[in-house]
Amino acid sequence: MYAVAKPKEKLEVEILDVRDVTTYPTPGQAFVTHIVTYRHGDMPPHTIFIRAEEDTPENRAKIIREDIEKTRAFKPARMTV
Repeated sequence: MYAVAKPKEKLEVEILDVRDVTTYPTPGQAFVTHIVTYRHGDMPPHTIFIRAEEDTPENRAKIIREDIEKTRAFKPARMTV
């Protein structure tokens, strides 16, 4: 049998802020980055960085989903001090 890909759950996020930052890694050549801060469910706000030319609605959604999945998968370490 073939494994059937399970459709991903729809995630609703709230975009809290979008800012542009321009840097000049090479003199005279501007590099624009969009800094997007969002919130999902009871997670604290997260910030992602996307190159301006790659910031489409589809790519932004993909990057936010990947960030949420990475956050959900993280398991904090415990230690005794």
